[in-house]
Amino acid sequence: DPDLNQDIHGELRSLLRTYRIIVRNDLVIDRKSFVNGSDGSIPLVESYNKEHAITKKFKGQVFFPLVSSIEEIPSALSKEKGEVSLLMSSSALPEAWGETSIKEVAQQKLIYQKGIDQPGPLSFSAAYESEQNKLVVFGNSTFVLNAYLKFGTNYSLFLNSLSWLVDEDRLISFNLPIVQNEPVFISEQQMGIVFYFSVLFSPLILFGVSIYMYRRKRDK
Repeated sequence: DPDLNQDIHGELRSLLRTYRIIVRNDLVIDRKSFVNGSDGSIPLVESYNKEHAITKKFKGQVFFPLVSSIEEIPSALSKEKGEVSLLMSSSALPEAWGETSIKEVAQQKLIYQKGIDQPGPLSFSAAYESEQNKLVVFGNSTFVLNAYLKFGTNYSLFLNSLSWLVDEDRLISFNLPIVQNEPVFISEQQMGIVFYFSVLFSPLILFGVSIYMYRRKRDK
């Protein structure tokens, strides 16, 4: 999890680097796809890696309540020969970036600073596989808290990851009856579409139809 006050996970980050995975200590801000009211700090994921078994057939929106970004170390820069796959990502800059300033977070004045913050698109999760090891890494540990039990897609993603880790790929993407999807998240872009069609276009269409019917009736 991101902690801009201090980095208490330095040893864990070092361990993951040996498997060619970098977990930054930043806070991903996504102003294009996020949970309403979060100002971009709770990204909604809609872009998945369609080549990896975990997310190949995955559908729906996953949200991460405060998440760090993840990066792959190129194989040429590491002795580790395993394969790294980035599973999902944020929007691109200027809508998304990795925030590193605790002052901006505290003041709720989040802006991208070139050379300091990491530009988007940024990954939220990565999978590593070699002949000896398998890892799935997330930049957030709370997306499957009991408090989010009703958010079924979050749990489906987690269960897919567990199935892949234990080589039970046939169980991936099965819809378990205990996992229910009740809430519906709408991103800012989707809200704009809803606004224009419900507040502007629909009334204009009805108004136009009314004028047409009135004139047609009058001409008769």
